[in-house]
Amino acid sequence: MAKLKTITLSGKNKADEIFTYDAKTEVTNEGVFRLEIHDELIELANSMEKDYKKICVCKLRVRTVIESNELIHCTNFVKDLINIYIKVEKTEKLVILYKFSSDYSSVLITESGELVPNGYHAEGEQLKDWKWIDSSKSKGFYNRAFGYGLSIFARVYNKTTYTRGKHLKHVFHWVSVMHNDKQEEKYMTLLNSFCHMDCKPEDCEEIEYTEKSADFFYKTILGLCKLNYALEKHFQDKESVLKLVNSNIKLLDSPKS
Repeated sequence: MAKLKTITLSGKNKADEIFTYDAKTEVTNEGVFRLEIHDELIELANSMEKDYKKICVCKLRVRTVIESNELIHCTNFVKDLINIYIKVEKTEKLVILYKFSSDYSSVLITESGELVPNGYHAEGEQLKDWKWIDSSKSKGFYNRAFGYGLSIFARVYNKTTYTRGKHLKHVFHWVSVMHNDKQEEKYMTLLNSFCHMDCKPEDCEEIEYTEKSADFFYKTILGLCKLNYALEKHFQDKESVLKLVNSNIKLLDSPKS
């Protein structure tokens, strides 16, 4: 028995997944070549052996090898195994990725629907009737760096799914809508035209894209922008704030106090 050089065998699929291993090779005293097979390929090798007349899948004591009178037949067989093993099915569809984030802390809502800053101000209410609506999920004890607010992210993405057996890989690409004048994609174009929004796909929720869903998110974000613009005008300087305070104008509907 003579040991030969180690051969690196590898393959790459459409999902850019790479399978590679270093196969030990040897030749027996009878001139039969052996190539060690990776454990993950053994089951597939046994099922495909009948279609390859020049090789044999052999189970030795502690390992499985491919045997042939020529080493090239062994390597070609394993290369075919790898390509089949990592072969993927590719599907694509349009989805909307979205995220809603609200920032408020130490806010309670009582059974009667009253919002109060914390439990101390909920006079006359029983503790069992209170409900925290604390976005920090910490029952109000949260060191917040700045204020109260909310943000909404939504975009249309092309979702590519690569399927290999039980393994799934998802890749998201933002849909460019530059110079898109298709009327049937009106709200996709409007939604993806908002600038300077970004969020990692793994941090988002996902729904199927329809023009109706794109319309919903577009108008929701636009409405939030309009509210922000209206408030910003009143808070642009100290004089504007004092003028607003003395005018008794309510910027937003507020709970009874």
